[in-house]
Amino acid sequence: MNKTQLANYFDHTFLKPYATEADLTKLCNEAKEIGAAMVAINTTWTKFCKEQLKGTNVHVGAAISFPLGQAGLASKIAETKIAIEDGADEIDYVIDIGQAKMHHWDYIKEEMESIVSICREHNVISKVIFENCY
Repeated sequence: MNKTQLANYFDHTFLKPYATEADLTKLCNEAKEIGAAMVAINTTWTKFCKEQLKGTNVHVGAAISFPLGQAGLASKIAETKIAIEDGADEIDYVIDIGQAKMHHWDYIKEEMESIVSICREHNVISKVIFENCY
């Protein structure tokens, strides 16, 4: 396996709250150069990155409710729909960490079913982020 084939298994990420257009341009250029599978970005940058990566095999992944997961289900659903409308190829969402710590598994299940259902409806990949550091 060569370097480019290996890079295709990884996401290239920039999820800083101070992200600028220059940061995201650099991210997309690097992702194209190395052949990353996807750029993982905050939802607000979805359209911008989709345009930057047009004509490449690099996907755009929106990180929903990153990093805390406590935006509430209605907000996560809205953010997911907006990201998909803006061109996200993948949705990576953070579970509600507090709900998980309290063992409210019905809430986590509802959250997962809701977001995954929207993604399936639009043929968009979905992944769950567990912020294990918390």
